Amino acid sequence: MDDSVQTGVKPTKIVKKDIPSTDVAKYYLEIEFFKLFKNPSEEMATVIVNTIQALSDSKIWALLEAMSFTYHINGVFYKISKKNYTWNEEVWNVKDLILTGMDSKANKVIFSEEVNGDAIKFKEYLINYFNSTDGSDPEGLLSYRPTNKTIVFTKLIMTEGGNNIKMLDGSHRLTEMLLSGVEEVTAYVGHPIDEQAEKYPKTRMGNSTFIMLTIMYKKGDSKEREAVLTLVKQLIRNSIDGRDAVQKFWVDNQRDEEIKKAGIAVLEGVE
Repeated sequence: MDDSVQTGVKPTKIVKKDIPSTDVAKYYLEIEFFKLFKNPSEEMATVIVNTIQALSDSKIWALLEAMSFTYHINGVFYKISKKNYTWNEEVWNVKDLILTGMDSKANKVIFSEEVNGDAIKFKEYLINYFNSTDGSDPEGLLSYRPTNKTIVFTKLIMTEGGNNIKMLDGSHRLTEMLLSGVEEVTAYVGHPIDEQAEKYPKTRMGNSTFIMLTIMYKKGDSKEREAVLTLVKQLIRNSIDGRDAVQKFWVDNQRDEEIKKAGIAVLEGVE
């Protein structure tokens, strides 16, 4: 962490430095595919892990794009694929973690002045709520009562930002662990290597973005086409995968000569 932007808090332990971002992406996918099944077993978890681990990097990014952008509508794909970030496996005290939201009912508490993202305060709020409710559940929080089930994937995913360590994925598992008395958790933590990387990060946009833009270009009038090309140029400048995606989907694999010509012109016009 010596080269990263330093927060006001420190991990209890750094287990391993410089984890490849693809490893973090694989871990997220393992968790999400495991959750798709009703009453999944540890044996099923092993099959899922082995399957995900055997996939190529290109398939990992494609699956992460689909699971994050389309299935869950969250920012995990954007966060994990950030350029100029370093990922470590670290151990953190739960008192130093900031919650970034779960479902709409829990978010009313998490983002309240009383809790303000504090993991310990959220835990205390839930305990008081469980002890005071008569079972009517007016705030819709009884679903957060401990299930006492074995947590198969105990590692969380977090990022550094704004001088805080914030949850990216695993808030429900963290809540379960908090209510069971856990004081430290292990997580993959993403750190910007400098302030510039934190303020103006380059990340992946995903293949589907550039494929959809070919459709918008084809359907548009002259002004709309110009607007699409302006956006494509901006995405190339501000993304990791933009140039390769335009080369692939606007040029190499493109049968429409108008789109291919536009794609070549865009690539030639962006340094």
